[in-house]
Formats: sequence, C-alpha cells, structure tokens
Amino acid sequence: MSRSSLLLDRVDEIMVADLEFDSQLDESSRIMLNDEIKLSKYYILLLCEIILFFVFAFTTESEEFGICLLFILLHLFLAILLANTLGSEFLRGVAYPVIWAIPLSVASYFNELKNSCFCPIWCTCPEPPGYYHFPRVIAAFSLFVILISSIERQFKGEKAFGFGLFVGMLGSVMIFLYATLSGFW
Repeated sequence: MSRSSLLLDRVDEIMVADLEFDSQLDESSRIMLNDEIKLSKYYILLLCEIILFFVFAFTTESEEFGICLLFILLHLFLAILLANTLGSEFLRGVAYPVIWAIPLSVASYFNELKNSCFCPIWCTCPEPPGYYHFPRVIAAFSLFVILISSIERQFKGEKAFGFGLFVGMLGSVMIFLYATLSGFW
C-alpha cells in the first residue's frame, strides 16, 4: 500500500470515530473539534474576559482607561495560542471581523473626538449631527451578522472557522469600544 492510501484510511478512521463520538454528545454542552480539544472551556474563558473588559471600561477613570488595552492584548495572545492549536482556518476566522472593525473603530474614535458631549443632569450639549450614531449602528449590525455566521459555520461542521469568527468578534467589540471611549474621553 502506498503512503497516500494509508493516510486516507487513517483519515477515514478518524472521521468515523469523530462522527460516532459527536453523535453521542449533547451539542449544546460540548463543542468538539476532535478528541482532545473542547471549545466549551474557551467560550467560558472568552466570555469572562469580555465581561471583565466591560467592567473595567465602564468603571475606570479616563486617566486609567489604558488598563483596558491590557485585555485587548490578552485576547490577542489567547487567539495566537489557539491558532497554534486550531490552524489556519481559525486564524482566517479571527482576521475577518478584526479587519472589518479597525477602520470602523478609527471612524468612531474621530466621531467621538469631534462630536461627543457628556451631560448627566442639565443637557447643554448641542444636537449631534445626523451621522453621529452611524458607526455604532454599523458595529451593532455587523456584530449580529458575525455572530449568526459563526453559529451557522459551527453547525455546518466548519468549527475552527466558526470559532475563529466568534473570537474575532469579541476582539472587534473590545477594539471598537476602546476606540470609541478613548475618543469620548
């Protein structure tokens, strides 16, 4: 037998074992890429990370807001570690939302820098221009589309790419929020 036929036989064995193993699992509680990688713990870790980011983003003073950059770097480090395990499809999934979020974040930063006004009690701020809410509306719509696409890809079997979209979406949220709040303060 040639090497390629042995390799194909081994791939078939792994796929059959994976299908049998996946059919025994409750998909809502455990998402598996293969026998050793359980994505559920990464989902929990990433959600805890973004919750902490939001807590720090909305409770810190403007001088201490740079601490939120640490969470973005932590997220980047975690994505690199996962890319070593999950491969290029995961990395491609992470890249799409982040590439979309960077120009949107820059636009939101300059929008807030020029037009933001904080008035907690008696509002003396001028009426914001018509385009003021545009970056946030586009970001919210994009977030929804990426989340749906991530879930759809994972159910179709493209789990590494779908999980990459999810990780990229969370990173995009942090980048966008950091840029928006930096421009606001």
